[in-house]
Amino acid sequence: MWSLPRDAFIIRSFGDVIVIAGRDDLRVDPMRDVRGNSEHGTIFGVYEFLERFVGVRFYFPGDIGTVVPPQPNLRIPCVNLYEEPDCDQRRDYPGPEARWFEPQDAKEKTRTGILRSLRHRVQTFYIPCCHGLSRRCLAERFGAEHPEWFALLPNGKRDTDMSLPGHHGHLCYRDPGLLEQIYRETEAYLLGVPAAAIGMQTKSGSIAYDHNAFQPGYVDLCPQDGLGETQWCQMPDCKRFWDEGKQNELVWGMVVDIANRLKKNGIPGYVTCFAYGAYREAPAIELPDNVLVELCISGPWDDQLEARRTVNDRLIQEWNAKCKGGKIWLWNYMSNYNGQVPEGVPPLSCNLIEQYYRRAAPNIRGAFNESEIGYWLFNYLNYYVFHKMMWNAGTDVKALVAEHHQLMFGGGAEPMAQLFARLESIWTTHFLGQVLDTPEGPIRTRRNDREVWDEIFTAQVMAELAVLVDQAEQRTAAEPESQKRVQFFREKFLGEMLRVRAEYADKQRGIEDLVATVRPLPAGAAPVIDGKLDDACWAAAQPLCLVPLDGDKRLVQTEVRTLWTPGTLYIGFDCEEPHPDTLYLAERPRDDGDMWKDASVEVFLNPSSDRRNYVQFVVNANGVVTDYRDRIVQGTQTESDRSWNCNVRAAATRGTDRWQVELAIPVSEIADTALAADAMWVVNFCRSRNLSGAAQGENQLYTWSPFLRRSFHDLPNMGRLRFAAPDRPDAKGILDSGSFEPDLKSRMIGQWYLPNDPAEQAAFAQDSTYSRDGRRSLRITHTDPAVEKSLCVTQYLPDLQPGKRYLVTFWVRAEKIEAIPGLTGYKTGHWGGFANSNFGSAKQNGNNNHVPTGGYRGSFDWTKAAFVIEAPAQFDEGARPYVRMYLTNATGTVWYDDVRIRELTADGQVRE
Repeated sequence: MWSLPRDAFIIRSFGDVIVIAGRDDLRVDPMRDVRGNSEHGTIFGVYEFLERFVGVRFYFPGDIGTVVPPQPNLRIPCVNLYEEPDCDQRRDYPGPEARWFEPQDAKEKTRTGILRSLRHRVQTFYIPCCHGLSRRCLAERFGAEHPEWFALLPNGKRDTDMSLPGHHGHLCYRDPGLLEQIYRETEAYLLGVPAAAIGMQTKSGSIAYDHNAFQPGYVDLCPQDGLGETQWCQMPDCKRFWDEGKQNELVWGMVVDIANRLKKNGIPGYVTCFAYGAYREAPAIELPDNVLVELCISGPWDDQLEARRTVNDRLIQEWNAKCKGGKIWLWNYMSNYNGQVPEGVPPLSCNLIEQYYRRAAPNIRGAFNESEIGYWLFNYLNYYVFHKMMWNAGTDVKALVAEHHQLMFGGGAEPMAQLFARLESIWTTHFLGQVLDTPEGPIRTRRNDREVWDEIFTAQVMAELAVLVDQAEQRTAAEPESQKRVQFFREKFLGEMLRVRAEYADKQRGIEDLVATVRPLPAGAAPVIDGKLDDACWAAAQPLCLVPLDGDKRLVQTEVRTLWTPGTLYIGFDCEEPHPDTLYLAERPRDDGDMWKDASVEVFLNPSSDRRNYVQFVVNANGVVTDYRDRIVQGTQTESDRSWNCNVRAAATRGTDRWQVELAIPVSEIADTALAADAMWVVNFCRSRNLSGAAQGENQLYTWSPFLRRSFHDLPNMGRLRFAAPDRPDAKGILDSGSFEPDLKSRMIGQWYLPNDPAEQAAFAQDSTYSRDGRRSLRITHTDPAVEKSLCVTQYLPDLQPGKRYLVTFWVRAEKIEAIPGLTGYKTGHWGGFANSNFGSAKQNGNNNHVPTGGYRGSFDWTKAAFVIEAPAQFDEGARPYVRMYLTNATGTVWYDDVRIRELTADGQVRE
């Protein structure tokens, strides 16, 4: 069997005996082979036998995705079959965030991934090629001793601080000492020298060669990711390559020099490198035959764009002509990078996968499909088709997909085929087909949530998709297995789309609620713009508190205060910082494009509220400003005018435990009209903490709007400022202190009552690390599973009116909420976190409301909740309406914040 190529197998019959055999590594249990690098050709043969002769199909692990047709009599013809893959490189990558369609623990997730890899016959031969030089931890090992080995950045510093956000540790590829170190480490590995002998370590700190960069006979020389203009070494001998547009000659020159030296010294093996980013084009220099190349190009999703398709095909041809060590392989992108696949959208692309790889097949040895997605099921058919094409480039994908519909859905195949075809058409037309012309050529634009759910997957479209599933379910009434699959797709596939669409609607309500009041500047009290928030006028400004962009625990507080006059908007930032001596700050001029990399704050202003045209100010802790005029041109694609300058006044100061920024922004330069009472602007405020040498997770990003997705520039999800009239007092709300800001006094937080029992009061705390509005939230914790407790805070609502309808909204977060063991009676269904409203009218229906019905349970991040209550036509005598926030009959922790009660008009709108 060892004469067979890797992953190949034979299936042969000898009389009534069938032999299935391939190359196998018997030392490794395939179901424990997490990395997938051990040979198991025989298993591949077994799956081929089951598919070819038994009719089994492995679309995805589990009963639903595995089709096993009934075979009362199994007849196998005489067989003499030999199979080997067309491509030895064939992998996909769903990413760590890909949710399975049902809950899985880590062990189940690993098992599912391995099983899918075996059934899809994923490669077992891994050639390392993915930013391998960064996996040597050169900055951690040599940054202090040899700073000259690392890129000289535009700010005059060497790129050795790995604690900063983004990709760092870029190298000076003309430094002879660095090149010698890279060569000696490469040679050592290929000769079998132990890692400890050369001081090699991995990112986890272990003394070893990182398997992602070193495999027997192969060493990856690819540079660190993110090698752009601002990370390119500014030493004259390096910078000239960038200035002359010959970045590829520098990188590939380094690779070729090391490869030639290995050949000269008789060292066996190969070196590999990406053709990627600034060094994607083939260089003029000749490549020796011990250099292997993986070309990083977009792949199937750009195949509709003629200009991109032409460039990609040219690159494949040119690199194949350049490589003497064998065909190149591809790194393609069908992924959710930077929001390319909006949540809730299935990116079905079977036709494009067939079209692209059929054309590329003669010129490649395979492909890695970077295909991160939030919900795995949305990509399952893409994965299935991709791997069939990698094994056999001649696969008839249209027949393959038609067979899928028939075997999965039986009598419901026709409407389900229409469903899949409609989804693929929507994806390729409305997402991949949306193109923006740029100076760099046409690019696909990313869709924002409003476009996805208000313009593309409208209520009408979702209803039409549901009708197709209804038809399929009706047509499978006499086919239990097929109907079960149709019902599964209703719940887990279409249902996931509907769930995300509903979340979008809820989020829009939250965005509408995100309004802060800006008080007018007191007459004659303009602040001195000196970076100190010590002017008396700032005390009158309502503080806004920023939250972590990723929703994680807040490590430091950041407050923003605003004041206005018709001609000026004043903004003050107060940034708590217990380590001010470690603030990352470079000496930068005004309008430096990398200002955001410093410890800095940002202001986004959209005076027209069109959520399309806005201005941005970035101010670092030295008080230096960069400003832009930005415009969303399509989807989430933004154009920035970096030449625009505003006569903004800004200053910053740094103290022992905080730093502060003040800005005075002239309204006439950013808005068409002067500010006036009741004006509304779309805005957001952000902070980049950015400390030098910080531990992982310390360099948090902060935002006022908790609805941002991935980027500070997410204009559709920003909040609003309402500019208050000078002589108008703040409106009194129905509920007091909904954000739990007042200090606890006795057993009260503002007008909230804690329980009388001091022991129960200990379960409550104002939490400054997790909040959604203001500096604090309310946290309720119960830890003793042997004790039943009903813990709540109460606020009485004397301003509720009979016969009125009210909207109750709040933020809620939960951690490990579980039922107290042994609950009986109604308590078996009544446990967890609840919001409870009561009108004190015991005899009237609707008097007592608990939301949600089943309680908040388990663990989840901040969620905005809402429900409507209707007061009875008449309150009972002595009734005291109230609202309570509970943790009852459960252990765990629940957080509440920004509790509001607002009257609704007759047509259901919030009364202002």
